[in-house]
Amino acid sequence: MGLFYAFYWCFFGKSVLNTSTLYCSRGRYKMDLQNYAEENSLKILGISGALLVAAVAVTGSGFLMDEKAPGNDMDGDERPMNQGMEEADDMEDIEKMEETDDMEEAGERSEPGDMHGSDRYDVSDLPKEELSDQEVEDIRFMRQEEALAYDVYGTFYDEYGVKAFTNIESSEETHTGAIEGLVLKYDLDDPYNESTDSFDSQEFSDLREKLVDRGMESEVEALKAAAEVEDRNIAHLREKLENTDNQDTQEVYSTLLGDAKRHLTAFDRQLDRRDASYEPSFISKSDYEEITADTNRGQRR
Repeated sequence: MGLFYAFYWCFFGKSVLNTSTLYCSRGRYKMDLQNYAEENSLKILGISGALLVAAVAVTGSGFLMDEKAPGNDMDGDERPMNQGMEEADDMEDIEKMEETDDMEEAGERSEPGDMHGSDRYDVSDLPKEELSDQEVEDIRFMRQEEALAYDVYGTFYDEYGVKAFTNIESSEETHTGAIEGLVLKYDLDDPYNESTDSFDSQEFSDLREKLVDRGMESEVEALKAAAEVEDRNIAHLREKLENTDNQDTQEVYSTLLGDAKRHLTAFDRQLDRRDASYEPSFISKSDYEEITADTNRGQRR
């Protein structure tokens, strides 16, 4: 309050203070504010200046404290932002801290037959070209393989709750929807029945059972089984790309191939966090290492 009266005197002049009085909090003592201000104007000005400097100093120290928040100290006195990741005891905490690192938001859920919400797979503007018997067989094969991945990852997520499974499962739903788009475009018989979750090919039914049985042994084995699915997928998509010259099938297969590489890297990283690794069976070891290294660099760029 004293600071207020000081500024009032300094900036608005004596004329407004002619009738002002100041009452102390104890007793009935009063003094004429005008006389007091005239006699002590330099003191008031000095005190108010000191208070102003103190206020600025306090405010400045607040800003400095903000600048010293953990992770912002370039001299290394504060704990680095990523040190919490290195010190985490709990795998769930690690997954939360690295979630965006794992491409675990690769897909969207929506209704079958509409490309599952991803414009990247929309080839409706590309011409409908004649398909060879091999191209027809390949579309049917890939429809089932992508559906298998979707089923297996969903089963593993229900069992272990690892976020990589449910988010990549969502991406696989997009993938099988993309192949379903080709099935519908070319009026092919759909080899995967979504309502009954069944395959035309016994090969895929048997493979799904084998992968799920393996994955139920442990969380690590589930991640290895998932890596195998992507390992297979990469090899098969490369093969199918060699078999087709249609623009739409090439576009879809190429996009799926890029996603499969990122998914393989995500599962590889999950295994690495658990001090485990996957040995590829369908692509070479050097190819596997190159894919995971290149994808990691691309994500962290």
